[in-house]
Formats: sequence, C-alpha cells, structure tokens
Amino acid sequence: MKKRSLLIIFGGILLVCILQGADVGSNAFALLRSGYGAAAPAIGGTGSAWSADATGMWWNPAGLEGIQRGEVMVGYRYWLASMHDEYAGFAWPWRRNTFGAAAFYSVTAVQGWDEENQPAGTIYPQSAVLDLAWAYSIKRGLSVGAGGKLLYENLVELTGFGAVVDAGIWWKAADWISVGASINDVGPGVFYEGDRVSVPWAADIGISLDVIPMTSIYTVGGWVSDAGFDARLGFQVTPHELISLRLGSRVNSDVTQWGFWSVPTAGMALYWKGFRLDYAVVPYGPLGTTHSLSLARYLRERPATADVLVKIIDSRDSSLLASSVGMQGAIIDTIDVNGRYRRSWIEPASISLNAEAANHYPAEITYDLESGRLNEIYVPLDSIPYATLSGAVMDEVSKTPASATIYFKGDVTDSIRSDPDWGSYQSNPLPPGDYLVRVVPDDAKLQSSLTRIDLPPGETVLKDLYVYREKKPNVLMTLHLNFETGKANILAAHAPILDSIAPVLRENADRGLIIEIAGHTDNVPVVYSPFGDNQSLSEARAESIRTYLVEMHGLSDKLFVCKGYGENDPLTSNETPEGRAMNRRIEFRIISGND
Repeated sequence: MKKRSLLIIFGGILLVCILQGADVGSNAFALLRSGYGAAAPAIGGTGSAWSADATGMWWNPAGLEGIQRGEVMVGYRYWLASMHDEYAGFAWPWRRNTFGAAAFYSVTAVQGWDEENQPAGTIYPQSAVLDLAWAYSIKRGLSVGAGGKLLYENLVELTGFGAVVDAGIWWKAADWISVGASINDVGPGVFYEGDRVSVPWAADIGISLDVIPMTSIYTVGGWVSDAGFDARLGFQVTPHELISLRLGSRVNSDVTQWGFWSVPTAGMALYWKGFRLDYAVVPYGPLGTTHSLSLARYLRERPATADVLVKIIDSRDSSLLASSVGMQGAIIDTIDVNGRYRRSWIEPASISLNAEAANHYPAEITYDLESGRLNEIYVPLDSIPYATLSGAVMDEVSKTPASATIYFKGDVTDSIRSDPDWGSYQSNPLPPGDYLVRVVPDDAKLQSSLTRIDLPPGETVLKDLYVYREKKPNVLMTLHLNFETGKANILAAHAPILDSIAPVLRENADRGLIIEIAGHTDNVPVVYSPFGDNQSLSEARAESIRTYLVEMHGLSDKLFVCKGYGENDPLTSNETPEGRAMNRRIEFRIISGND
C-alpha cells in the first residue's frame, strides 16, 4: 500500500506538470535553472542520475538514498559580471530514509535608472531558495523522493514569494548501472504583490554507468518547459582515491542563442581526511564563464542494515513448512509463518532461530547477518518418522481370530479392518503419540474394547487386541484403565479416555437410564494400601470415575450407581499377566431406565 501511494503521488505531480504547461505567461526565477554545488554542473548538469553528494537533492531528491555518508557543505559561485551565489546544505542518511536541506542565496549588482532614464546608482536584486528533500527506500536499491523549494526574490521595487515541489525515483539496477527520473519545480510559481508568474519546470530521466575502470558515465535526457528538449552527458574519472576529474556537455533547443552547439563543462574534486573540495567551470560563450567552488565535510556513515529471508523447509524435499519461529538477537519475536519470513533494514548482528513444525523435530540455527544485502537463511527440519501398530484381534477367551473395525484417535483419526480369517491387522502410518484404540467386533455377541497405546517415533508396535467372548446384556462399555498399584486416583492418562465416553453417557442420561459404574480387580492381594482388600479398592476406583465425570463434564451424580466387585467377577483366568490385565477393568452397566 505504501509503495502504491508513493507512485500515485509521483504520477500526480507529473499530471500537474502537464496542466501547468498550458499556463500562458512569462517564466520567472531563472535561478531554478542553474542549481547549486560544483559537482553536478561539472558533469554537464546530469544530476538526475547523480547520487554522490548532498547537492543531488536539487536535481533528484530520490538520489539522496545513494549517499552512504552524511555531509555538510558550503559553497560559492561567481557568475557573469557581478553575479555571485552562496549556499550551505547538509544530507543525513538514516537506515532507509535520507533527509537533506540547503539554503541558496544569489545577488547581482546592476546599474539603476531613474524615471528620466538617467543612471541612479547600483541596485542589488536578490534571490533565495530554501530546499528541503527526503528520500525513502522502498526496497534495497529502489527509492523514491520528494522535495520542496521555498522561493524569495527581491527586484528592488517588487518582492516575490513562491513555492515549488520536486519528486523523483532512483533505481540501482546492478552494481554497474543506476537509473534516475525526476520532475522538478512544479508549483503555482512566484507571486509578486498579487501577480502570479510561472516558473520553468523540468522532467528528466538519467542513467549512470560504471562499466569502465575508474570511470563513471552519466547521461540525461529531459524536457524544460521554457526551453524544450534538453540532453546532458558527463564523465568522472578517479585515477586515485584523492582526486576525481570531471567533464560534461549540455545541449538544448535554446543554446543556439549563444551561437554554439552545446555548453561544455569541466571540474574536479579533491578528497582528504573526511573533506571534499569540488570545483566546476561552465563557459557561456560571449556572456562569460562561471566558477563554482564547494567544501564538504563528511559526517557519520549510514547505519549498516541487513535484510533477512528465513525459509523453514522439509529436509527431505525442501518444501516450505508452516511453522512457529522464535528469534533472538537481531530480531526478538515469535511468530507463526507459512514457510517463509522476511524483514528488511535490521541491525546486521547475530540471529538465533528456533523453528517448530507439526510432525517434525524442532531445529535451532545461529546466523551472522551481513550488512547491505539479503541474507537467505534456510532452516531444514527433519520429519518425525511415523509409527505403526500391528498385531491380531482375538477373542479373549478362546484366542480365536475376530473380524473387527479398529478405530484410532490421537493426532489424527483413522480406522482399519482386521483380516476376517486371520484376525491380523496393521495400521496405516500414524504420527507418533498417544492414541485411543477402540475395537468394534462384527459379531454382535462379542463386546468391544477401548485401550490407550503410545506409539514411539519410527517404531512398529506389536500388540494384540482382544474382544470379549460373550457380551453381557447390560454392559454398555468396558474400560481397561491402568491405576497405580493399590490406589484409586484418576491419572492424567485416564482423562482422554473418560473424556471420549462422556458424550455417550450424556446421551443415556437424556434417555432416563441409570448406569452402574462397576469396578473390578485381579486376584493379586492388596498390600501397603489404605484399602484393606480388592473389594474396597474396586469400590474406590468406581467412585473416582463417577467424581471425575460429574465434576469435569457436568453429568448428574444421580445418573450413576457405584459398585465394586473386587476379584469376584473375572472375564478370564488370572493365571497370566494378560489375563489379569483383562480382569482389571471398569464396566458401565445399564441397570434401569425407560427403554
């Protein structure tokens, strides 16, 4: 949105230029045509492509973004006859913004004449400009800029005030080429005691090339409202770090009034311990020659910044992963990303990234950001290998195969069928974790079972699943919960199982049924327990189940009757560990109701 708004503003200024071109009247404030400084005039006035010092804001405010060091400068220009200018300015770069300002003053000594056309002494017309500019980097290497000039002119008997605006764009397409375009001096003009007089506006596009060692080439083409087509060419050669030599030429549709094809320009720059001295000479044929001199002092460098692009990828196929990324160092944040995250203009420091994605192992990486470029950081995550569950579904008593549907509920939900002849089964690959496994036999005489199984990453867990040989008519469901030895406390592992059956129990409550929670144990004697025997232990466990369902799910305590059977109602023999595990259970029995 910000980029679009800036381009709309730039286009709006261009439209104003076109409309302003239809204004009929003379052009005033010729000082706007000359600019200030000694660098751009020496290379033919190719300032739209120039981005090396603070005076560039006069020609193209967006070019300020190419300045890497702040500077203050003062300058003087000797014009034709007794005309001279003084100016002072500065540029201050800060991350993706650059600010500039300059004051420009010109005075001319001319002969005055009285009303009888007789000499009346020397008079001193004066002009002044306050130039303000700002450049903003849309992205690294591409900037837009805006500026404004406040105008003042004293013609002895008349005083004028006015304002104009500038806009520009500057693009460093590669290390060896940059392009600049600008629209300058657009505005209502200068008002002299109520009378408006237009000022000349200009539109330029320029290119800067660094294709020859130690040499920069600048070329600009454009249009000036009161002069027509305008073309400029400039060269800067830097044979040594202490000196630059400059040449240029300018031609437009009205230079022939001076009797020659183009205006040649020349100059040089000297560099020494943070100072720069610029000089330019521009001859104007029979009118004379101008000389410009400026002195600049370099200030702090633009703060170093870096861009970063983080990509969270699958280590197997490099596909992007939706993930959570925690960052410390240059960026301190925790965000959810859709595989990629980008930030610009940050401090070029060390950054630590911790990325997590579903079904992948987390990874951490530390990276030292390099300034002035896009740092691409790839964080590969290894996928957590899936697990499988394999075994057989059997009648618990006869150990014969049973045909059943097996339901899995955990990170994913799935179901499979056991082999109808052999009872064997193997789950589809499942993300590792805890699963509730429910076995629903095809034979209506067999009772379904529900158990909890932990699937470790990358493993195949072998486990046989049992169904009951004969379903008791009043048993709604049977749960095999692993309580701590000799205790009746509800464990965290019990919660998912009890939570999953609560909706079924609520449906039965709505039907007006009364459900018995029946506790059963194996025949192992109780020792070191507050409960004296298995009978008391089974009653306490049934009561703990009721308390959980009432308090956690809001079921009525009148829905349940708790009863303990101890070791007296086994499903199978207690001779084996598997048999004792089957006998330790909680049954939900329907004992009365409307149906």
